[in-house]
Amino acid sequence: MTTTLAHSVMTEITQGDYGLVVSNEQDNDAFAQRFLPAFTTTGEFETIFCSSYVAITMRDIWLIFYYGRDNVIFNQKNTMIHSVRYALLQAVAKDSAIENLESSCKGDADQAFIYTTITTHYLLHWLNEYVLQVNHLDEDYHLVKSIKMQKYHEVYEELSTAITPLPRHWVVAQANVVKAIHQSLAQEEKLFSDVMQDVAMRCLGLQPTASIADVIKVLR
Repeated sequence: MTTTLAHSVMTEITQGDYGLVVSNEQDNDAFAQRFLPAFTTTGEFETIFCSSYVAITMRDIWLIFYYGRDNVIFNQKNTMIHSVRYALLQAVAKDSAIENLESSCKGDADQAFIYTTITTHYLLHWLNEYVLQVNHLDEDYHLVKSIKMQKYHEVYEELSTAITPLPRHWVVAQANVVKAIHQSLAQEEKLFSDVMQDVAMRCLGLQPTASIADVIKVLR
């Protein structure tokens, strides 16, 4: 059941180009080779990370760690459709603590995945605890995560007349969350920095041979 669910998530995020960091089939395969086995190690990984929204966010963060921030390109055609994820990725990519982590795992796909797992967990915790709850945006964020993007495309395609418009209530919900993220980063910059410093400390404190099971222990 767990493996089937994990495969379902990976299939969904590779059926279309929904990432915000430009990738190719080999990148997706390399990420899947690390994402899927994690579910056979511990059921807790499924509880925390098994949704297409979280998985694609992980994939993009993994690419940033693996290739290095200077060697990745943001897919600008998707930044408006996925503006919440874009705001989160920008926050991570600009943080100085993440720069130190990147230098430790760049070019190492396995280490980058472990660092990505920890980073994603604490990033989403920060979002839920210090952005969504403070601004009472839980329902908006749930709506942002729940929409299936397969039938939507960038709004300025040549065949725009054949495109299903993004639902207005979804656009408004996403705009509310993005605004709250930006305000929190501007007003509580040290808070986010402290969270990322904690991420770096936990990542760098792991043994070189650490497994996903060891990582889950760090997240408890």
